[in-house]
Amino acid sequence: MIDVKNFSCFDEPENPLITNASFTIHPRDRVCILSSHQERATILCHALAGTLKRTYPAHTSDGVITFREKSVFAIESHDRTEKIAYVPPNADLLISGVKETVFGEIALSLELAGMQPEQIREKVMAMLKKLDIEKLAGRDPDELSGGERHKIALASMIVREPAVLILDNPTMFLDVSGVKNLLTILRHYAGSIIIADPNPYAWASFASRFIVIQKNNVLFFDSPQDFIQAIDSEKIKCELPAWIELYRHVRQTLQSSDVPSTLTSRFYIRRIAGAIR
Repeated sequence: MIDVKNFSCFDEPENPLITNASFTIHPRDRVCILSSHQERATILCHALAGTLKRTYPAHTSDGVITFREKSVFAIESHDRTEKIAYVPPNADLLISGVKETVFGEIALSLELAGMQPEQIREKVMAMLKKLDIEKLAGRDPDELSGGERHKIALASMIVREPAVLILDNPTMFLDVSGVKNLLTILRHYAGSIIIADPNPYAWASFASRFIVIQKNNVLFFDSPQDFIQAIDSEKIKCELPAWIELYRHVRQTLQSSDVPSTLTSRFYIRRIAGAIR
């Protein structure tokens, strides 16, 4: 569990990027972070992963972020990566470069964890199959395209099965098929998942919680229903990603049609997600 209490972050003393954020992420939560300023979403991701000070050394922060009642900033880096995995937009930078094959690259973290070779092979081959990249198993990672390297980096993080998986703009290098395969994996993922994506259509029907960053304020919604109600009541007033405007259009269209009024808000979210596929 990640517990955030009164967290604030500043790039300058008088310029808060995030102010007094407080929320709790429970095991198996699927959280979608929405912001019209992706940098603020990225900063929140790094804060949750415990890598904020290393990535933004000039930024200052207040408040407390704990994982299993221990500050994420106090967890040793080698322990943190086993518990909380942050995958950046340019995920291919996570490729170690010490392995000559894709199979070896994905297997590396499992080898370091002391897993038995038979189990490693089983887990890696299953991951390759799920991402539909089995044909790349024997290839040199350095010879792959940017999109292929991105998939390999994602696979190398997911195969470790950390308790919390944080994906920052994970669809940047993925085509429609790649997004679909990633969703298939994540739907069966045992840990918590936090996703910050400037194009969040793919996650509309996936998320169980929503975090909206409007200006420097962080709004946490405990369910899709609460999120929809906040939009309807105009509690969310900042400039939001385009899919919010698409939501408004879809809902207005549905309300003016013969669609039964008893439809749930999750239906509207799924309708939006389907509209862009």
